[in-house]
Amino acid sequence: KDYDLNSKIKGAMTYPAFILGAMVVIGVLMMVFVIPKLTATLTAYGAKLPIMTRALIGLSDLLRGYWWLLIGLAIVAVTMYRLYARTPNGHRNIDLLKFKLPVFGPIFQKIYLVRFARSFSTLIASGIPVTHSLEIVADVIGNVLYKEVTLETIKEVEAGNSVATVMVKNKLIPPMLPQMMIVGEQTGKLDLILDKLSAFYAKELENLVANLVSVI
Repeated sequence: KDYDLNSKIKGAMTYPAFILGAMVVIGVLMMVFVIPKLTATLTAYGAKLPIMTRALIGLSDLLRGYWWLLIGLAIVAVTMYRLYARTPNGHRNIDLLKFKLPVFGPIFQKIYLVRFARSFSTLIASGIPVTHSLEIVADVIGNVLYKEVTLETIKEVEAGNSVATVMVKNKLIPPMLPQMMIVGEQTGKLDLILDKLSAFYAKELENLVANLVSVI
């Protein structure tokens, strides 16, 4: 199910990614080949050009004269990012940044919520103890911050508290999730509640991606 959900998201994003990629390529081609030809005409009369026009000409000159430097800087930036992402602190900060991204933040959040609810539901329904189920779920979610919340939840459960104690206080988790989990605990149907939650968040995720595609 996780694979199927990821495939749907990737499939939906293929067309927007192609459009945005084509826009970037066309933009670069215009800067390198079209703008230089127009620059000679614009500057021939010696008139003062608007600041946006001058900025456009400057960007064109930068791309044509220092393309090798820009490519080098891009390679360095990607390398530095990968090295930083491998450090514990860097990994955590990047995972936190994912939640704060405009438009894509809610998409990442729903992906993690679906993984948590679906995996936790499956494990409980299979008869695996709650604490052991949470240990497994912590490694399945794919986000350090949610993993920390899940591991803290294990301590609360071992202390005799509700499985939703930590989640109620966490701002990264929507209030409905812990509230419904409390209902599931009280009724003895936590696995069914979690299964419903995973279906709900999966549907929300599909709607978010569909809306994003429409906007692009």
